[in-house]
Amino acid sequence: MKKFLLSAAAIMMAASMMAINPAKFELKMMTGGEQTSVLPNEMAGCAMVFGDYDNDGDLDLFYVGGQNADRMYVGLLKNTGNGEFEAVELPDDFVALQQASAAWMDYNNDGNLDLIVVGTPDGTTTYTYVMKNLGADEGYAFEEDLDNYLPGVYGEGNDNVQHIIAPVDFDNDGWTDLVLNGNAGGKWDGEHGRMTALFKNVEGVFQFVDDKATIGAEVFAQVNGGGVTVADLNNDGYMDILVTGYDDNADKLPDGEGNIGKGNGASYVYMNNGNGGYSKLDMTFAAAENQGLLVAIDANNDGWLDIVEMGRDLNNGWANSANLYMNDGTGKFAQAENHGLVGGQTVIGMGDMNNDGFMDFAHTGWPTVSIAYGKGDGTFDEVSFNVATGLDQLSARGGATSVVDLNGDNTLDIHVSGWSDANGRWSDGIAFNTAKDTLGADLPANAAPSAPKNVTVVKGNDGYTITWEAAEDDNTPAAALRYNIMAKAADGTAWMLVPADPETGKQKVAGLAPAYLNTLSYTFKGEGEYTFFVQAIDGANVGSTFATVGTGVDNINAIELKVRKVVENGQVYIIKNNEKFTVLGQKVEL
Repeated sequence: MKKFLLSAAAIMMAASMMAINPAKFELKMMTGGEQTSVLPNEMAGCAMVFGDYDNDGDLDLFYVGGQNADRMYVGLLKNTGNGEFEAVELPDDFVALQQASAAWMDYNNDGNLDLIVVGTPDGTTTYTYVMKNLGADEGYAFEEDLDNYLPGVYGEGNDNVQHIIAPVDFDNDGWTDLVLNGNAGGKWDGEHGRMTALFKNVEGVFQFVDDKATIGAEVFAQVNGGGVTVADLNNDGYMDILVTGYDDNADKLPDGEGNIGKGNGASYVYMNNGNGGYSKLDMTFAAAENQGLLVAIDANNDGWLDIVEMGRDLNNGWANSANLYMNDGTGKFAQAENHGLVGGQTVIGMGDMNNDGFMDFAHTGWPTVSIAYGKGDGTFDEVSFNVATGLDQLSARGGATSVVDLNGDNTLDIHVSGWSDANGRWSDGIAFNTAKDTLGADLPANAAPSAPKNVTVVKGNDGYTITWEAAEDDNTPAAALRYNIMAKAADGTAWMLVPADPETGKQKVAGLAPAYLNTLSYTFKGEGEYTFFVQAIDGANVGSTFATVGTGVDNINAIELKVRKVVENGQVYIIKNNEKFTVLGQKVEL
């Protein structure tokens, strides 16, 4: 591994002075024309999600959605290697839906990816169903888990479906919970037709978290027409929730004639309190609705996630909107100017696509279809899907976009589906990254980061506190590396923050940007005895092998110590027996 010796300031200065090198892609169509078709045509209002359901190291593709009640589809494509796919027969439990979405997650900690599927067959009836992966002994077949009832939801329109499900362990208890967002088609809770709802995973069974019943107040705004994502915005090890959409109760603006009533578009961030609850961040956004989205990205490689807001601003005549809010490391965000981003309806896939160490994201929709290449200084260069990039045939809207390594070469490819206005036809294909730029020069190679070192675990009154030292990488600066946690229970079951292969470290889900950690500490609150593992993740979503405590359980202090974690001025500290330490173990004055 090459060790990064440049300071963050030097990296940012160098980035601002150099031009980005857009990657060159080679296209393989998956529908239509003379190409071999493995997907149905007319795939709008759909979700296409990549996950390794059969644990063979290749990312497979589940799809659900369609234009209307006469054109709805559902299917699973197995990746047979090198990005080639073949159809898998599914049981009748899988329902074809429109305005549909899906997400891979391991909700029962058995090491196999399960599916959450939502949508509507007719624009009125709503579905949410849980498909359990039965594992190797049953040939990785699926069956519907009838013990799990979740209220039905769909995306409300063919442009608003890709990002309405977010798996997340919100309370750090070792069971992955679920956030659902969208149109319920009726009053799902007896009061609301729109939905932003959190469901706690209680040992494999989802239960609605009713804030009104527990704290007497409704925390989450009930919205639809946008999307939901999750990320740890203040590096405290607890996942926050970012939501956009149409809110009946949002403050309305004057309509130009002096009348109140113009627009209800809204964007909200809910900060995790670390005690099982959330509080809305006191922050004003541009209110991007109509397939609007808030996503977290480290735009300047300082180890703190910034916020990109994209969509169409209902409050300002449906103006195309793009904004960047920079995280100052104290929990506050400042709106950036001259960021270079172009807005509009959007679905997003994220990762370092040209291996320069800076995060990028592909966004497709209307009117913009491009890759926003990060320059590492909080600015981006937008490069349209064009002939030079090899992406011109994937200019599309109303479908799905994923940034994912489909052939295992540690470079990120792009999958896009939807309707192409530019080409006048349906478009669905994979653009394989050639590891060269548009001028034919080689892009930097990308190796996996080193495994984290000096992993330590302390068991205290608040659970287990896991700490580790920063890893190293050949492209991604150490401050911008992210981390994944695995907790293995005594019975052999295992929870992961983001599903990955426990032996190789290869990520088992891909697409937008899984909610990794940007800190060097995590508090795990699961009950029982566990062995803990940590891996590093680079900008191209390549994972290191998992590291564990060097000498096993001897390094775990099982005494009931007074241990807690605090965040002060953006810095995480551990308080143990009234002594204060940084997450790297350095003692500081209280």
